[in-house]
Amino acid sequence: MIDAAIAAQEKLLKETVGSVTLRAPIAGMVKRVYRHSGENVAAGEPLVEIGSDRPERILGFVRQPIVFRPQVGDPVEVRKRGSKRQVGLATVIRVGTQLQLFTQPLRVRGFDASMERGLPVLLTVPENLELNPGETVDLVP
Repeated sequence: MIDAAIAAQEKLLKETVGSVTLRAPIAGMVKRVYRHSGENVAAGEPLVEIGSDRPERILGFVRQPIVFRPQVGDPVEVRKRGSKRQVGLATVIRVGTQLQLFTQPLRVRGFDASMERGLPVLLTVPENLELNPGETVDLVP
């Protein structure tokens, strides 16, 4: 009986020592590597960070004082910045339950960013806009 248990453990060890093929859940590029070959990894620990090449949602904040409280399903106009102002229509997917700190870049060039509190709002990405991940857009309720 002990020999069978040892054999089972040896078989399990041989299966885990071999190489493992990992598949990413999204398309994109590796942004950051957290673990390298030969390092110990705990279950659930991230190995790499992947940045999508296409944004899947827009995260916005309703700044204080909150005079407009968005609801799930509300339409929001999304405006790209730049010389060619493209506009699209997004939909509110989720509204946060509490205010969060977020970085608000100062509008004057050459200055650092400041922190503000705002209510987080998650939006769909308008299909007619070609946005880059992390791109700053203007949101109009």
